[in-house]
Amino acid sequence: MQMNQRYSAAPVAIPLNRARPGTACFVQELRGDDELQQRLAELGFVRGACVRIVQRVSGGSAKVRVNGYNLALSGRLLEAVLVTPAGTSAAASTMPQADSVR
Repeated sequence: MQMNQRYSAAPVAIPLNRARPGTACFVQELRGDDELQQRLAELGFVRGACVRIVQRVSGGSAKVRVNGYNLALSGRLLEAVLVTPAGTSAAASTMPQADSVR
């Protein structure tokens, strides 16, 4: 291995509750049991879906926007959705044009 090789860490998916409000993110994975994952998928949280935290609420809950809809999610549900912020290489590989998110 050469000394001048550069290493870049791949972006790591984070739970949605750790995303900054207003930042566009892309769903990478869902955690939890099958029932929880199915419920989240029914709400629109599928791989590649654009989601952003609109407003944090006391108690760990938040108002989020996914696929054009505003939803209120508990902290438990926010933790089950793993995302990467738009502009990271992992997000770019999920969505064809990450910069088209408004």
